[in-house]
Amino acid sequence: MAVSGTLTTDKNKRVAGQNKNIGGANYVLINEGDNKGKYVKVGKGVRRTPERKARIKTAVDYAASMNGGRYVWGGTKYKATDCCGLTMQAYRKAGVNMYNSVYSQAKMGKAVSLKNIEAGDLIICNNYGHVAMYIGGGKIVHAMSTYYGIRIQPLANIKYCGKINTIRRIL
Repeated sequence: MAVSGTLTTDKNKRVAGQNKNIGGANYVLINEGDNKGKYVKVGKGVRRTPERKARIKTAVDYAASMNGGRYVWGGTKYKATDCCGLTMQAYRKAGVNMYNSVYSQAKMGKAVSLKNIEAGDLIICNNYGHVAMYIGGGKIVHAMSTYYGIRIQPLANIKYCGKINTIRRIL
């Protein structure tokens, strides 16, 4: 059974690359679902994920989970949002605060090239009028329009949004 969790201290502070050791056994605090707040014992075969990768996965998974939602201009609700609201919500889940503005998001993090794109990177295009998140595997997720809603699409479809202005690595 897979369980979502983040390695934390007993005071619920995130810990990167460390285990909580109690009586010779390692434990992870579950931070979501029915088992939230409980510790689960982890075995020797369990690998730790670096915090940066875990946070990127959190943002990417949340953004991708909005697939099929509706486009709402200025919206910031789950599955009812515009493009920058989608990326803002996804990164908020990963502990990053950003404004609900494509232009503001275009200034965050560092610039990367299309050939070096990684999951979680934001693609700013259409003269700073649209943002999509690269989710890996050659795919993006974005809130397209009131007609198409929120969709996962091939990265190649970004060309329909006009020229790419910048690609930003937030984490």
